[in-house]
Amino acid sequence: MRVYYKQKFSDFVPPDMGCEQPRTEAEEITFSVMREMLYFDTRFERKNYCERYTRELESAAEAGCGYAWLLLGWFFSEQPSAFRCSTEVPTAEECFKKAELYYKKAVEAGENAARTLLGKLYIFGCGGSARVYSENRVEEGLEQLELAAEGGDASAAELLAAVYGNDVYDESPFDVQWMLEMGVLKPEFVTEGEDGKLYVAPEGLGLVNLESVENEDLALYWQKRAEALGRERTES
Repeated sequence: MRVYYKQKFSDFVPPDMGCEQPRTEAEEITFSVMREMLYFDTRFERKNYCERYTRELESAAEAGCGYAWLLLGWFFSEQPSAFRCSTEVPTAEECFKKAELYYKKAVEAGENAARTLLGKLYIFGCGGSARVYSENRVEEGLEQLELAAEGGDASAAELLAAVYGNDVYDESPFDVQWMLEMGVLKPEFVTEGEDGKLYVAPEGLGLVNLESVENEDLALYWQKRAEALGRERTES
């Protein structure tokens, strides 16, 4: 077993779009692409699918669907392994930069949840549960999370409580073969366990050290804010 980030820091599905049915053609395109994103299997899909998703979502975003920018950012930050099926495979750093760009566009379009995702990207990096690339921009990340929480996002407040409480790590094995193939991990950080699986040493993952921002009072404050925001959302 090796330390890595808890699952709460991985978004296996994107945030809720905020409406049950599409109201415009741009939203219909976004809904359609999102459904395909969530259910496709990169082992069987053709190589042009990732490029098509990007192209169609950019078109929908330009047509006025701000959520499409958020979905693009989520795809690059949380699902970079999907690009193994692409004709041109982006590096982990390129995925980070793309996610940052798209999240910023989503924020400009009024998508508050994009601030939460951008903050998480700055602190924890991109790569789904593996978090294979990070710039450890903790202060910027905290700023974005606080703005998102002030905008009413309970999940941002929950993340702030976890970060200030330094309660972000877990122990679990995870698939690292593709990280080696992408060249984002050096072999010396990888060992083979008794079970035959590959494991990554924590330093090989570039895990962020949050001791410098650990603050028990702020952790408690944001936990209470998260609970309050959760109640408000339930009652509304």
